[in-house]
Amino acid sequence: MVNTTDGPATGPRKHKDKPEKSVSDTASSIEDSRWGGAAGREAIKNWFEVNSELTRFMSTRLRKDIAMLNAYAACRSTRDVAEVWQRATSAAVHDYAEELDRLIAINLRRNA
Repeated sequence: MVNTTDGPATGPRKHKDKPEKSVSDTASSIEDSRWGGAAGREAIKNWFEVNSELTRFMSTRLRKDIAMLNAYAACRSTRDVAEVWQRATSAAVHDYAEELDRLIAINLRRNA
């Protein structure tokens, strides 16, 4: 049976008496008994921080990878291709090593 007393279906209802929480508030509002108390909240804060860092890193790497493809397109000889490849590979290895250091630092800081 269809309920016609509530009016048209327009999506989820919002409770006017409850303000919406931001993503940063989510970790601090988790029930202690369900997620392991303070340790659970800290784990979720860590997860948010790691995800933010990974998002920043991947957007930076994507811009650099697109620039590398444009540099390949401008190559006029195999020597040019080799030079672009060497610079791009060196930069990528450096960037990934630095990112690993950042992620380790986040986890060490959170677990200290």
